[in-house]
Amino acid sequence: MRANEPGNGSKQKAHFYHVFYFHEVRRLLSYDYKLEMGLKE
Repeated sequence: MRANEPGNGSKQKAHFYHVFYFHEVRRLLSYDYKLEMGLKE
């Protein structure tokens, strides 16, 4: 992160983490869901 570009760099990093976190949460939730469905069958 460069000190002379605080706005743009942090915005891009925040966007990346937001997308990555959202994707991971959805993947984990779908994984748990599949596990539950597998146990119920």
